[in-house]
Amino acid sequence: MKQFSCLILLLAVFLAAPAQAQSSPAAIEQLTVDLWPDFDQPSVLVLLTGKLPASTPLPATVTVSVPAAATLNAVARVTADGTMIDDVQYSLDTAAQMLSITLPDLSFRVEYYEPYQRNDLERQFTFTWQTSAPVQQLLVSVQQPAAATAMTVSPSPVSVTPGNNGLQYHNMPATSLSANQPYTLDVNYTMSSSALTTSLVEPPAATGIPSELLPDAGSSGSSPDSTLLLVGAAVMGLLVVGGLVWLVLNRSDLRAAPQRSRRGAMGQSRRRTSAPTKRAAPPPPPVESAPPPAGQAARFCHNCGQPSHAEDRFCRYCGTELKQ
Repeated sequence: MKQFSCLILLLAVFLAAPAQAQSSPAAIEQLTVDLWPDFDQPSVLVLLTGKLPASTPLPATVTVSVPAAATLNAVARVTADGTMIDDVQYSLDTAAQMLSITLPDLSFRVEYYEPYQRNDLERQFTFTWQTSAPVQQLLVSVQQPAAATAMTVSPSPVSVTPGNNGLQYHNMPATSLSANQPYTLDVNYTMSSSALTTSLVEPPAATGIPSELLPDAGSSGSSPDSTLLLVGAAVMGLLVVGGLVWLVLNRSDLRAAPQRSRRGAMGQSRRRTSAPTKRAAPPPPPVESAPPPAGQAARFCHNCGQPSHAEDRFCRYCGTELKQ
């Protein structure tokens, strides 16, 4: 009986182990954090784009830090072709300031707005972030607002580079985080006006996913962009071939169409001119005929006035049936 109880206990532990492993937060292979202050709202838009290791069993649970004062904007999974789909299950613990996400894919995206401190045209905010799982590589970048005249970031960035939209980006050195290790960044800047970035320049795509954060495409080695190019080229080729085939099959009809059109116009012209000509034709000139025999009265056509013989039933000139 005692051995039987031990066997049941071991079986229970064995069955519970996978469930516990699956519910524990997954490690993050790479996390990119983009901070966009005064972008489309007078606050800081925080974009978190993460990728899990390829060996992570799915579905996986990811936890990320979200400040209590933040306004959640989007929670989505990222497919292998870079498409963001917001059909994931998640829960937000405002007391613990943690967002838990269940992912069927290896990549994810979280967006939220965080308030900053303002004093007239001076702006300041502190970005603090952590997770209960380790992050192998953390990349942080701060977008300088279009109306900002100066910006300081602490710790100091490793580079300040211009983007394709003309904005400056302060890039922080890459680092790694252990579980529950906080990451802190202080940002101060001065604005020339309260204008938001989206009102001054064409905004960059807020939904762009860095290619290095997308799941591996597989052994074929083809990226999503190259696949789209190949598909587009194939579609264009089919359209060109279809157009050539259509031209060949309808070449005779295309040649005959103008001829039919000209014939129709010409026929209508003839019909328009022939009717007035018939109505305007003068009566035939009088033709001399032999006088009627003696003792018989002369007969004339009541239609054209030409003389006729007594034995005639129809006028010899216009064909009208004569009156008896």
